[in-house]
Amino acid sequence: MKRSILLTVLTPLAAILLAAGCTTPTGDGQTPAETFEYVADKMNDRIVMLDSEGNVLDMCEVVRRPTDLSLYPGVEALWVANYSLDNVLKLDLNLNITASTAEGLLNDPIAVAVTADDECWVADRVNHGFVRLNSDAEEVGRVTVDGPTRCVAYDAANGYCWCADESGNLYAFDDGLVGQKSTADARVTFTGLGVVRGLAVDPDGGRIWVGDSGGDRVLCLETDGGVSFIATDIGEPMGLSLDSSGNCWVAARGGSVMLLSAEDGSVLERYDGLNGPVDVAAEPGGGVWVVEETGNKVKLLKNGDTVVTAEGFSSPAAVAVYAPDLW
Repeated sequence: MKRSILLTVLTPLAAILLAAGCTTPTGDGQTPAETFEYVADKMNDRIVMLDSEGNVLDMCEVVRRPTDLSLYPGVEALWVANYSLDNVLKLDLNLNITASTAEGLLNDPIAVAVTADDECWVADRVNHGFVRLNSDAEEVGRVTVDGPTRCVAYDAANGYCWCADESGNLYAFDDGLVGQKSTADARVTFTGLGVVRGLAVDPDGGRIWVGDSGGDRVLCLETDGGVSFIATDIGEPMGLSLDSSGNCWVAARGGSVMLLSAEDGSVLERYDGLNGPVDVAAEPGGGVWVVEETGNKVKLLKNGDTVVTAEGFSSPAAVAVYAPDLW
C-alpha cells in the first residue's frame, strides 16, 4: 500500500507512545522492528526525524544549510555537517545538541563520518582539510591537501577513514590519526577517480564504492589499492549505501535509484522517474530511503514500488537510518 505523508508533527500522545518504543503487533503476534529516519532538510534549515511510516517525530532547527548526516551502529549520536554556520554538531537521537566544533575551526564542512568510538571525521572543504574530531567535537588530527575536500567514509575493519577531494583523489588515513598530516601519510591512495560525490565502505573491509558523477560511473575498489569492477552508464551518481548483502544502492541524480550487485556491478533493482535523487540509505528490512532534492521529498522504495512518501522539504540533502536492532 502506498502512503503519502505531509510533513506535520504527530499528536502528543502518538509522540509519547513512539518515544516509549510502543509499536503495533503484526498479525502473527510479533512486534515489528521500528526504524527512524533523519533528513537534512537543507533549505528549510532543519534536521527532521521521521518514523518508518514517514511521520514527523521531531525537528532540530538550529542548523543552517545542513549538507550531511552520519550514524554508526552502537553509537547513540547523530553527527551533522552544518555547512553555512561552519561547524559540525553532535546530536543525541532526540535531536538535542550535545557537542559542537569551536568557532573558526571549520570552513564549509560538507561531509561527516562517525566512527565506532563516537568520533567524527569531517571534510573541511574550504580549508582543504580532512579533520578528525573526538567525541566532544574537538580537533585531534588534520590532514591538509591541495584543494577542496568532499567526502569521508569510515572503514571499521581496516581502521581507516577514506577521504576524497574534489580533484578525484581518494586517501585512506588511520582512523586514530593525530596532529598535522599530509597526503604522504595515507595508507592507500587512488587517483583519477573523477568527480567523487559518493563513498561507501563494505563492513568486511574488502572494498570501497565510489560514485563518479562526472563520469556517470560507480567504481568498486579494493581497499588494498586494486579495482574490482566499474559500473557504467549511471546518470550522475551521488549518494551510496550498502545493503546487508554488500550490494550498493545508488542515487543517480539523472532520475534513478538502482541496486548494484556486489559481484559484478550489474543492476539488481531499478527505480526510474525520480526527481533529482541525491542520497540513499538502505532500509534493514529491505528497500531503500531516497532523498529527492529537486522534488523536495523523501521516499521509501521497496519491492518495485514507492511505499512511503514524505513531503514538505526544501532541497533535502541527506538521509540516515537508525535501526534499533543494529544498536
